[in-house]
Amino acid sequence: MNDPVEVLLEDDHDSLGKLLAELDGELATQNVRAFELLDLFWARLAVHIRAENLHLFPALANASVSQFSGKGSLPTSEGAHDILLQLRSDHDFFMKELASMMKTAREVQADGKAAGKYREEFRKRLKVIRKRLETHNVLEEEQVYRWPALIFDEPTVVKLREFRNHIELPPDASTACTSAEFPNHSAFSPNSPFKICEFAGKTGGHDRCSSTCWMVLRSQEVIMSTVALGNGLKTEKMPGHWVLARLGKRVLRPGGMELTRRMLKMIDVQRADDVVEFAPGMGITARLTLELIPNSYTAIERDEAAAKIVGGYLQGERQRCVVGNASETGLPDQCATVVYGEAMLTMQTDELKRKIVREAFRLLKKDGRYAIHEMCLMADDLDEAKKKETERALTGVVHHGVRPLAVSEWRSLLQSEGFAVQAVETAPMSLLEPGRLVRDEGVAGALRFAFNMLRDSEARQRVLEMRSVFRRQRHLLGAVAILAKKL
Repeated sequence: MNDPVEVLLEDDHDSLGKLLAELDGELATQNVRAFELLDLFWARLAVHIRAENLHLFPALANASVSQFSGKGSLPTSEGAHDILLQLRSDHDFFMKELASMMKTAREVQADGKAAGKYREEFRKRLKVIRKRLETHNVLEEEQVYRWPALIFDEPTVVKLREFRNHIELPPDASTACTSAEFPNHSAFSPNSPFKICEFAGKTGGHDRCSSTCWMVLRSQEVIMSTVALGNGLKTEKMPGHWVLARLGKRVLRPGGMELTRRMLKMIDVQRADDVVEFAPGMGITARLTLELIPNSYTAIERDEAAAKIVGGYLQGERQRCVVGNASETGLPDQCATVVYGEAMLTMQTDELKRKIVREAFRLLKKDGRYAIHEMCLMADDLDEAKKKETERALTGVVHHGVRPLAVSEWRSLLQSEGFAVQAVETAPMSLLEPGRLVRDEGVAGALRFAFNMLRDSEARQRVLEMRSVFRRQRHLLGAVAILAKKL
C-alpha cells in the first residue's frame, strides 16, 4: 500500500496538471481569466515546491550515506545526490519561467496592451514547462517519493506527513516554519552530502539565491509577517496595517499596485540611480525597484520584523535594509538620486511630515527625484471641522494616527521644502474592496486573505470596521502619487 506522503504528493501533481490544462484552454480561447489562472498556477506550484523543500528534501538530504544502499529500488548516495540536483534544477526552471510570464502578464494588464499577441507565446512557453514537468513528476513519483518508506523508521515517516498542512491549507501562522526547521531560509543542512543550493551554509544563506529559494520565500512572505508583526499585541489594539498583514495582505498602499506602478513609471529608475526607500513594509515596491537593477538600493524601515522580510530580497553589498527612522536616517548628505516612500507620511503629524520631506531633500543630489504615494482628501476646500471628523474616524478604526492632506496641501508641503513638483497622479482609495483585493493580491492571494479572515473572528471584525469607515468616507478619500525634483 502506498505511503500517505506519496499519495498526497501524487494527488497534488494531478491537481496541478489539471490546472495547467485549464490554463492552456483559457489561453487558447483568449479568455480574460487566463492571467488569473496563470497567477494561481504559479502560486500553487510555489507552495508545492515549498512543501518539498521544507520537509521531504531536507529529510532525504540529511539521511546518512549508508541508508542509500544502491540495492533494489534505492540508489546509491551519489545517485540520490544527482537526482535531487536535477529536481532542484527543474524547480529553478519552473519558477523563473513562470515569474517571467507573470511579470509580462502584469505589464500587459497595467499598460492596457492588447493581450492577444502574448497568449500564443505563453502557450508555447507553457508547453515546454508541461513537458519538463511531466518528466520531473515521473522522477519524483517513481523514485523520490518512495524513498522515505524504504529508508526511514515509522516515527520519521509520520513526522514527514506534517507537510500535508503546507499543501492542503493556504499558508498561515499554523504552517509557518521556525528558524530551527528552515535556518537562513535553507532547506538543507550545510553538512549534508546533498548541497542542493551552492549558497547553503554560507553567509546570507539562501538570501543570496534568486531562483527556487526566492520563490519559496515568496510563498512564505506573508507567513513571516504573520509570525512577527504585532507580536504581544491583542488584535483589538493592533494597528490596522498590521492586522491586514497578519491576515496575508501584501499590498498596503492606498492606491494599490496600480498607483505604485504609475509612481515608479514617473520616477523612471535607471541603472545609474542610487535609490533610498522609506518604510518599505512588506517589500512589494522594493522588489519592483530591484527588477530595474539600480546602482544601489537602501531601505529605511523602523519595524524590525518588516526589515527582516525586506532584507530577504536583497543581494550583495549595494543592497541593504537599515533599521531606522525616515526623519533621521543617518545616511550621508547627497547620497541618493532617487528617494521615495509610500503610505507613511499620512500616518505622521504635520511636524514629522515636514521632517521626513526635509530628510529626503538632504539625501538627494541636485536634480534628484522624490516621490510619494499617500492617502489624500479629494476636496481642496474641505472645512477644518469636516477634516478633523474624517481624521478621527480613520484614526479610531485604524488605531494609529491618520492625517491625510488635500492634493494641493501635499504639493505645498513638497514645494515649501525646496522641491519642484513634476507630476501628480490620483486613484480611488479602495484598499479593502473585493476588486482591488484581486488586482493587488492575485486570485490566490485574495482567497488566502479571505480564508484567514474567516478563521479569525477578532481580525474579521477589525477588517469589516475599517472597510465600513473607508466606504462611508469614500467621497472624501483618495490616493495620490506625486513626483518632485530637488532644485
